[in-house]
Amino acid sequence: MRIVISGASGYVGSYLASWLESQGVSVRRLRRIQSPTETQGPRPPEGDWVALDLGDPDELARAAEGCEAFVHCAARVERKASPRELAATNVAGTENAMNAAKAAGITRFIHMSCADVSLVDEDRVYWDESREAAGEAFGAYARSKRLAEELVRVSDSAEMSCIALRPAWLWGPSEGELLRALLVEGLSGGLELPGRGHNLFATTHLQNLASAVLHALRAEGIGGQCFYISDGEPWEARPFFAALSSALELPKPRLGLSYAWSRAWLRLRVAMKMQDGSSLEEMVRRGRSTWFNLQNAISHLGWQPTLSIDEGMKSLASWVRSQGGAKALLRLR
Repeated sequence: MRIVISGASGYVGSYLASWLESQGVSVRRLRRIQSPTETQGPRPPEGDWVALDLGDPDELARAAEGCEAFVHCAARVERKASPRELAATNVAGTENAMNAAKAAGITRFIHMSCADVSLVDEDRVYWDESREAAGEAFGAYARSKRLAEELVRVSDSAEMSCIALRPAWLWGPSEGELLRALLVEGLSGGLELPGRGHNLFATTHLQNLASAVLHALRAEGIGGQCFYISDGEPWEARPFFAALSSALELPKPRLGLSYAWSRAWLRLRVAMKMQDGSSLEEMVRRGRSTWFNLQNAISHLGWQPTLSIDEGMKSLASWVRSQGGAKALLRLR
């Protein structure tokens, strides 16, 4: 099988491309020509590498020629990206990618969505894909990803099967903006948790996500659907972030005020323009209980998570040591 991956220099795309190649999939990697937030590293040792403009569907179509499937990972994830920037890349860029895939004769389009499409200021315990959030998703990033996912799902056709994957909070051994933000926060005094951290916290290791993509490439009769993807283990936020901090060689997590007080304090700072809204979004992600029903992915993709969180933490710690530690990783970024 030959596939094309957009955003292949990012946190998810770079890991996904390497892992799929290890499984015998031929990968063509796409990246933006200019991207100050992406790693400007060397070309991968195997597979194609194409630099292009996500805003040019014709260029995208030429890059996708000869491939059977398109895995769309390109997105803006920076906490301080404006709503306009998020819409330009996450919504319009997704539409461009789909149009390019159709023009190139692609028969399967897999959109990397996220669990944030249902992010609301309430617990999401045992939610499945049929459960719709009341009102808009919380935060500009979540709203842009929700709009992009809706575009993908309504674009499903007999010519090109379109699906979306919704991974929970991502982690794993890969460089990118998500890791950079964690390192900056952690080295500034520890990752912060609102309240005591006793809420359920759904996560997705990159390897479990990559395995889900491989199953989605092969499964039949799944067009127009979306699938929650997670590690499937009921960890609370406090022990998870303690283990993550240890693996990343960061100080222990900081326990903040109660969730209600933390939320009120951040809302006041945002209203007074003393802080952007991204921290408020991350507080909702970390402070509210999340636990997703994976039955849809198990039944229709034939997938289930195989890497445990404990195993993932061990491999992450080994990778961090091989890179020279947290400070060395941050310097590389």
